[in-house]
Amino acid sequence: MSSHHFVKEGQEPPLLILSWTEKLKNTVYELLAWQPQIVVDAKILDWVLADDVKPDVVLDTENELPSYLNPIAKQSKSQFLKENLTATFILNSDDFDEILSYLSSKERVVYTEKFKIYFQNKFFEKIMPEGKQRFFLSGNKLQLIDGQREFSGLIFEEL
Repeated sequence: MSSHHFVKEGQEPPLLILSWTEKLKNTVYELLAWQPQIVVDAKILDWVLADDVKPDVVLDTENELPSYLNPIAKQSKSQFLKENLTATFILNSDDFDEILSYLSSKERVVYTEKFKIYFQNKFFEKIMPEGKQRFFLSGNKLQLIDGQREFSGLIFEEL
């Protein structure tokens, strides 16, 4: 038995693509199945377009966009972050401070090349694929989560 979900426009959080690497592309393609609004940083627009991903919004661009992208919105990154408390971010970074800056809302998720990072504030048990682990952020260090535990904080799941 399977279940199918119908997603209304605007129901899924926007996907903000800030980095574009081979490993991150696979994550993006999986997330595109949910048909989120695609938001791309102007610095990586050419790479994203070269891989046939058409953004709905381009952030921080002063340039004229190609006509085949119209209608497309332009917006500043700071304005986008203020208006979108729920969002999924694609980011190539191991810098905790940078990652935390995007997780200012508990409804946001960040994907890096190594982790899916999100806020957890209740008891949970999740079966991880063999060889994959979960960690929580303690100070500036990742601590392994083993088994069930009550936890409130940032969870780092290995991809």
